[in-house]
Amino acid sequence: MNLFAKSTKVRHRAVAKAAGVLVSYIRGVEVIENVTAIPARIRDDDFGGDALLQLTARERDWIFWGEDLALDGNKITPQRNDIIVWVDDEGNSHRYEVLPRLGERCYRFTDQSLTQVRVFTVETPAGNL
Repeated sequence: MNLFAKSTKVRHRAVAKAAGVLVSYIRGVEVIENVTAIPARIRDDDFGGDALLQLTARERDWIFWGEDLALDGNKITPQRNDIIVWVDDEGNSHRYEVLPRLGERCYRFTDQSLTQVRVFTVETPAGNL
């Protein structure tokens, strides 16, 4: 690991310690539990509607240390329909589905050493968690 990658890791770990939350990352029936993610950008979209029906969506980005996303010891990259579940301080479960943004994949690397992953999600009903 070069000096730049080492400094990136130190910086990420410091931010994760201060702002990170524990989430479950789910792909099909496989689950990575208690992985640290940094909640990033939130965007509420209002698509309009009428008095009976209002169509909205909440987008949220999550930042992971790439090495933390591993199933059976194999590093994975986020895929469409993966799920992130986060339980807030009040005990409410929030479910986020991994989806691509217009013209992008469902993730992108946030640093030159390709070690931090920003995952794009949309909040969905918690349903059966």
